[in-house]
Amino acid sequence: RLFMVYEAPDDFEPRRDYQTYAEDPRCGEWDRLMRSYQQRIPASNPNDGEWWTPMQQVFDLEEQEG
Repeated sequence: RLFMVYEAPDDFEPRRDYQTYAEDPRCGEWDRLMRSYQQRIPASNPNDGEWWTPMQQVFDLEEQEG
């Protein structure tokens, strides 16, 4: 499985804010190329156009520093 981790401001909304990314022609080209190597996972909702499914963070090494 492939996953992505990113840190964003509290007001970040993926559906809204990734639209700017998607409108860039080179980013769209890259996205189409990468999707040719992937398949949608069953938990995603194709009716909403979702490709990715959010995950819950289960561990953060920085929180373990003593």
